[in-house]
Amino acid sequence: LMNAHPENEDWWLLQASELLAQSRREDAEKLLARGVEKFPKSQAMVTTYARALATDDRAAEAVKIYQAFISSNGESTSRLYVLSGLQSQGGQEEAAESSLLRIISIIPDHTGANNDLGYFWADAGTKLPEATAMIRKALTNEPNNAAFLDSLGWAFYKQAQFKDAVRYLNQAVAQPGGMEAELLSHLGDA
Repeated sequence: LMNAHPENEDWWLLQASELLAQSRREDAEKLLARGVEKFPKSQAMVTTYARALATDDRAAEAVKIYQAFISSNGESTSRLYVLSGLQSQGGQEEAAESSLLRIISIIPDHTGANNDLGYFWADAGTKLPEATAMIRKALTNEPNNAAFLDSLGWAFYKQAQFKDAVRYLNQAVAQPGGMEAELLSHLGDA
């Protein structure tokens, strides 16, 4: 279908996802690289390509490709949010922090950016009052989000407020998707 409809990016994305599902990563990445050239304005195409690269321990390359896309097509909070995740995955923590701060400067209540930056600061043991406030802001929008509850519990843990830490971390692991190794480890630490 992709070959029969070369102007429809959806078929390219479907073909790439099928190749990825078959663990044919190299074929998928080649297809996605061609797709990015063919559809230079497609956020879906470049995001899929960048995430595939990052999964293959090529996050630095993914960041460059995504930054080039933003330079050519304009900045948006959704694009900056993807970029921050790629930067973090590639160990570019200062750049990820900068991207998250930029998002919050545009949309102060951005749920994901507030949680991610709050967790980043809490995990580093810095700006703990601000981190806690940011994570609470994210939880206002998604009160049953296991990752956000974990973030708040971890922020309390870092502030040696163990009773509150255990309360939120217990809530986190009780949520759907909450029985993950990192969340359980945080609860064990607290």
